Amino acid sequence: MDHLLQAMERAGLPEESARWRRYVERFHEQRPGITEDVLTHAFDGPTSPYRWAVEPVRDGPVLDLGCGSAPLEPSLSALGWVGVDRSVAEMLLARLRGDGRVTIADAASLPVATGSMAAVVSSSPSCRRGTR
Repeated sequence: MDHLLQAMERAGLPEESARWRRYVERFHEQRPGITEDVLTHAFDGPTSPYRWAVEPVRDGPVLDLGCGSAPLEPSLSALGWVGVDRSVAEMLLARLRGDGRVTIADAASLPVATGSMAAVVSSSPSCRRGTR
């Protein structure tokens, strides 16, 4: 049993959750930018998922949780955008595009001080409500 399965077992999560998480991690490592490629073409009238995610944000700094290849950065950079993601491949793609304020981190252990962000956004399908 690998470390992820052991940790999820200790947390009381089913083994299927760990397998799904590993699959998603591998998928993004092999296809960095895939979510952005798909969501860039998804519109509901004039609104894209990225526009919808940043629309309510008025103050910064802003933490982009599960930022992937950093598609929200251009819209939020003036507010002090900071992106975190677990995927090394996504972070490398973001940095190649010039988004230097990205770091590899897990939502369970964020590299920011409590209360230091004015807003948290996420366009990542894997960052869902109710996740600890």
